[in-house]
Amino acid sequence: MSVRWPSTVSLRRCARAYSRRVVYTNLTADFAKRTLQNLNYVQEGALRGEAGVYEVTQLWNSLLGLIVLPHEHVINRLPMIPMNELSPQGWPLLTTAGDEPPSVQALVKCLRNAVAHFNVEFNAGTDGEIASVTMWNEKPRPIPPSRVWEGVITIRELEHLARLLANTYILAFDSTAA
Repeated sequence: MSVRWPSTVSLRRCARAYSRRVVYTNLTADFAKRTLQNLNYVQEGALRGEAGVYEVTQLWNSLLGLIVLPHEHVINRLPMIPMNELSPQGWPLLTTAGDEPPSVQALVKCLRNAVAHFNVEFNAGTDGEIASVTMWNEKPRPIPPSRVWEGVITIRELEHLARLLANTYILAFDSTAA
């Protein structure tokens, strides 16, 4: 099987398209808004019974983007609100082993490390569909690694967490949010 490399003409087209890329006013807030729009779109399609719409996959992709993007760009600017203050407001407490992350910032770090190292397990319900996700962080030494944090979150809580994180970013980073 031979590999066909792009022609010089198609590379020029790519370069022109790249030069016309979208300019975000605020990458973190704009990304959060677009993530919510995409999540809503897919969930509406699922409610209409559209074939080929994978609601949980979109939800996981949304959360993945929401925890990786800020970690790489603005993690230190996230609010240091203690989780014990956020729990009564509906933030899920997902820790099943290890210490509960003390703040939103620490929670995002725990989640980011778990998904970035694919320390996740999708758990099926009795219907065979994904019902919850187990995530964990490991201390790499000694060998074999030992878990230092573990959390379990249901799909409903996962959706709620994704929306809470997106709204946190919009409020914290969008200069037009009032």
